Amino acid sequence: MLEVKIWGGAGEYGRSCYYIKSGEIRILLDAGINKESGGVYPLLDTNELSKLDYVFLSHAHEDHSLALPLLYKYGYQGKVFTPKATSKLLPKYFSSWAEYIKKQKNSLPYEQANIEAIQFAYMEDYAFLGEWFQLNENLRVRWGRSGHMLGSIWIMLELNGEIVFYSGDYTSESTLIKVDNPYVLSHMNEKVKLAIIDAAYGMEDMSQEELFYQLKDRIEGALEKGGTILLPVPAVGRGQDLLFLLIEQFPRETFIVEREICASMMQSENQVYWLHQGKIESFRDELSQWITIVKDEQERKEALADKRPKIIFTTDGMMQSSQAQWYYNQLKDNEKNAVFLTGNQAKGSFGRELLKKRNNLPINVEFIRYKVHQGIKEVRQMIDSLQPAHTILCHANHIETNKVVAQLLAEGYKHIHSLLPNDQLKM
Repeated sequence: MLEVKIWGGAGEYGRSCYYIKSGEIRILLDAGINKESGGVYPLLDTNELSKLDYVFLSHAHEDHSLALPLLYKYGYQGKVFTPKATSKLLPKYFSSWAEYIKKQKNSLPYEQANIEAIQFAYMEDYAFLGEWFQLNENLRVRWGRSGHMLGSIWIMLELNGEIVFYSGDYTSESTLIKVDNPYVLSHMNEKVKLAIIDAAYGMEDMSQEELFYQLKDRIEGALEKGGTILLPVPAVGRGQDLLFLLIEQFPRETFIVEREICASMMQSENQVYWLHQGKIESFRDELSQWITIVKDEQERKEALADKRPKIIFTTDGMMQSSQAQWYYNQLKDNEKNAVFLTGNQAKGSFGRELLKKRNNLPINVEFIRYKVHQGIKEVRQMIDSLQPAHTILCHANHIETNKVVAQLLAEGYKHIHSLLPNDQLKM
């Protein structure tokens, strides 16, 4: 019997954490947080953590990774299986989260020693993309790139002969990041018993191209008025995609970019394995020709001293960083300027609060999505290709997930589940 417990991530946006048991094998997929209210952590069963056999990490983003130290605090002694690129990104995420919590006058539920206790096993050391590798006599693993960010992967497990697929955060529409179709790589002779699938965008079915050109038109309008545009983005993932595309669309405009957004793309081990061939060379050329890269307040002030319109890329996507808020304070009183938010805005975040009061602000604040997850169209395509016996949809709130489930069931799909944290499914 296959048993899945939702410790976080289904019926909500954030704190992805899925416990899977088959016979005597116990697996955990991701251990993230929800950034709302100073951090909401997974509903870990601490009695089970010391019994875990393996932990797999799909990528470095906070909502998938920042509860990993809790596993070690409460008794897990094994390794975290993930790509090398992901392990190298994690220290920055841990330090940024600790800094944010300190500013909020809150405390972390774990110690630095718990972070230092994390041990990694690198997926690429075990097998090439799409190839099965054996971890023990009852567990095989296969993996591929998920297109979401550097180091992001999907994971397929065969536990006691039953196959579980986990999409992680998945998109096939990235400009820079490579993606591997799990159906093509998997040579699907086997039957998938369970698929846990990213459905973060719910019923949305607009293409990336439609959304991007909507954003491009808004930016063009602001620039024509003489305004400066602020684009808060994650340091890794969506930010690089948007930067690359907008440089192509606005080759004569001035770009100001925080150093963090460029740094991860320049690491040599990332260039061949994770990025589309030829894109990194083009990206590097454009960095040198069109972009002013800044790293501190003095450099930001110097870059803003020129009063011509600009496009500014800063961290982070929810505007929680001091950099994003500094830029906002410089721009907020000019009605020609604009802030474009392109990703999820957690409850209580600076970006979410701006959207709530945008009608009373001089500066224009808008939300226009740039896709790094899946909506119903992509979910449907993934289910069609994998044909799982059961599907759990994750990464969206319960109301939106219910809508997707209702639509898919109405179309004739079977055993599509909308679950909540603490729910379990036995098959």
